[in-house]
Parts: sequence; structure tokens; C-alpha cells
Amino acid sequence: MHSLLNTLQRVPEFQDLLLRIDAGRCPVAASGLAPVHRAFLCAGIAVESQRPAVILCADDVDAARITRDLAALTDQPVLQLPSREFTFHDAATVSHQWEHRRIAVLRAMAAGRAPLVVATVEGFLQRTLPPETLTRACFSLEMGQSYDLNALCDRLVTAGYVRCEQVEGPGQFAVRGGILDFFSPSSEKPVRCEFWGDELDSMGVFDPATQRREENIRTVEISPTAETLPHLAPGGLLGLAGDIDRRKADVTAAHKKRKLSAYAALCQTLERDARTLSELGTLGAADRYLDLIYPQFACAADYLAPDAILLVCDSPRVAEAAKNYRWRQDEDVTALLENGLLWGESAQFSADLTQLMAHM
Repeated sequence: MHSLLNTLQRVPEFQDLLLRIDAGRCPVAASGLAPVHRAFLCAGIAVESQRPAVILCADDVDAARITRDLAALTDQPVLQLPSREFTFHDAATVSHQWEHRRIAVLRAMAAGRAPLVVATVEGFLQRTLPPETLTRACFSLEMGQSYDLNALCDRLVTAGYVRCEQVEGPGQFAVRGGILDFFSPSSEKPVRCEFWGDELDSMGVFDPATQRREENIRTVEISPTAETLPHLAPGGLLGLAGDIDRRKADVTAAHKKRKLSAYAALCQTLERDARTLSELGTLGAADRYLDLIYPQFACAADYLAPDAILLVCDSPRVAEAAKNYRWRQDEDVTALLENGLLWGESAQFSADLTQLMAHM
């Protein structure tokens, strides 16, 4: 496919585009391109500039198509950053499947292992954990090294893992004597670690259905199981519970002044969540407290490398998709505020595309 990309070298406008990018004379627009030509141009820019590139699309259909095209046109890995659904209502179980994919892509971007990323504008703008927090939540295990098993269990809990009798799915871990099993979302299969004292004596992947080891490995990276991790709040779980209590005090004071039914319902929500957090150490609808857990607002744009190129594919449709997403989110937040499930000052769950572009 490189011979196909080489034809771009004979296009004067493409050479001018590269010169403008290298000189920092952006933003710059290229018009009159069909979808396949957009992928062709994005691939050419990424290959010729040798800089990481993020391609922003209007929806999942466009993102999937250009991901396939880029994979065919280049010999570089192409990662796709999807969007996710926030959890604002209490639920016994919550699926983090899309968050697992997002975390893997964000981790690769933070580590400089993502030369080509395709993202929907919705997924790109959504609030997430800051890059330094994600880096701190990830850790590796290596054969022959010494580890405190209890400390490892604590780190897994902090990263959102749930302790169980037998590991069957991502985000679970189990301990039996000197054996630690865990299933990291960044791995295709769970890992079994056997310790001799504090030394990691053997390690291998196993089949969760049969629980039989299949292959030995020497190192493994462990990533968090969700984007919203209450244990990583300033001061940990106790600090978060205290912040929720202080928020309840603020809401109670406001309720005395205005006597709104939403305030009374919100006080009950805050009191219930603080109690659940203190007693059980977990929170089903942790997204309600994203601003307390991560006071610093962050989205995928914060994971861009300093020399990264952001390519907006069909910018009018991307802008319209961003506008529609913000409108839908505002409608959802309004309903949550009226039902006493959110505090108004904490209701920022995505970046504004226009402001973000101006900042960049």
C-alpha cells in the first residue's frame, strides 16, 4: 500500500499541507474529499509526518469505516476510541465493556504506543480520568521479582477489581494461599501467579472455563477496570465520603433557603451514597461524583502527545454531532437534577468542542 500512498507525493496540495503542518500553520482545511479519500489523506499525513495522529469522526459508522481503511493503507496499528454510557442510577451490576476498550486506547496514547487513533467526537469529549491518574492505576508484574501479596490485593481493589472465589471474567481476582488469579481488561485471558514467599515464582494465562493453565508468561501489565475509580479520589474512600457529606451540608443549606423538592431528594441521595461508601467500600453510580473523584477535568484531548496531529474528518458533521451530544447530555442532566440524583455544580461530563478547538 506504500506505493499507493507514494502517489500523494506528486500532488502539490498534499506537499503544501505537510509544509503547513510542519510549520505549525494550523488549522488548515482540505475540501472536496470523498470518505475513502479522507482515509487516504489521513494515512498519507500519518506516514509522511511520522507523528501520532488522531482522526475525529462524527459517529461509530464513520469511525469503523475509516479504521478499516487506515488499517489497509498503513502497516501501523490503528486503535479505535469508542464512547461510553455514564452510570447515574444505582444498579446491582454495571457493564464496563466499553470502558475497558477506552482505557486500553487511552493507556496506549499515554505511553506513546498509539501512532493512529480513530475516535468518535462523543468519545473524544467525554470526561475521563486524567493521564497521570491512569498511569498511577496501571502496574506490571514480572517473574522473579518480589511482591507483597496483600499489597497487590489492595492495588487491585484500588484499580476497581472485585474479589471473588473463582475468576471468570474481566475485573475479578481471587487469592488461594500463595496463588493470585486476576483478569485484567487489557488481557485476553486471566493470569495465575504463584508465589514462593514474596517471590513471583511462576506466572501464566489460564482458561476461565476449565481453570487450567495454558501458557507461561514472564510479564503482564494490569490496567484498571473502570474510568471512574472511587479509591483514587483525594483522600481515598474516606476522603470521598467526607466530600459527599460536605456536599450534603451545602445542599441542606440551600434547601433551607429555597425549599425545593429536588434538594430534599438530593440530600437523601448524598446521605445514602456516603453511607454505602463507608460501609461497603463501593459505589454503583460512581459517575455521579466524577468531579469529586477527579477534581481536574480531563478528556481524551489531554492524552494527545505534544507533537500529535488532530484530523477532523468531515468537520461540519463532527461539529453537528458534538452539538447534538451536548444537547442530549444536557437533557439527561436536567432530568437527573430534577430527580435529586445530581448536584448542579458537578454536572460537567464532557468538553465543549468549540472551546476545545480554540484551546488547541
